[in-house]
Amino acid sequence: MGNKKYKNIVFDVGDVLFSYRWIELFTENGCPEDKANEIFKRLFTDDLWVELDKETMSYEAVTDGFCEKFPEDADYIRYFFEHYEEMPLPRYEVWDAVRKLKEKGYMIYILSNYCSVLFNAHTKNAPFMQYVDGMVVSYMIHTCKPDPLIFETLFERYGLDPEESLFFDDRIGNVEGSKKVGMDAILVESEDFLVKELSKLL
Repeated sequence: MGNKKYKNIVFDVGDVLFSYRWIELFTENGCPEDKANEIFKRLFTDDLWVELDKETMSYEAVTDGFCEKFPEDADYIRYFFEHYEEMPLPRYEVWDAVRKLKEKGYMIYILSNYCSVLFNAHTKNAPFMQYVDGMVVSYMIHTCKPDPLIFETLFERYGLDPEESLFFDDRIGNVEGSKKVGMDAILVESEDFLVKELSKLL
């Protein structure tokens, strides 16, 4: 990052501001861990999950769609989707860093792929939300990162200069997408890595 001064810090949510207990939501319902990992990979690489994030299909329709697509695992899948409030895990050190960034004068934004059901449930009591100055979430505009439109919507909605903004995301495609529209970005490799990167801004 060098000595470049940023005014805006932009965060993805999943595996950035939260960790998740995805696999546990399968195994606690009796699913073997190896099978849980297999189901998890299937769900999150399937086009249905993209439709969920875009909210071009309802939460219930996506749940039913996955159960119909993978009938042998339908019980595990339905349990997973019904216990969505139990998915996120806090990242207290990250949240504390967000507070410090806000106190230091940075503007804080969220740019995330998320459906409304999960986003609202996961963030409703999250302490970091009180420091957020604005957000664009995929369900709001029915498109996902790394589509340039979602980045441009953030810039236009809040009058942000991408050159004065720094984005943190856990997926390389989204980091590359950010850089293509002129916003510096850092790939989040772990919670500890993120805390160290944020400390450089303080």
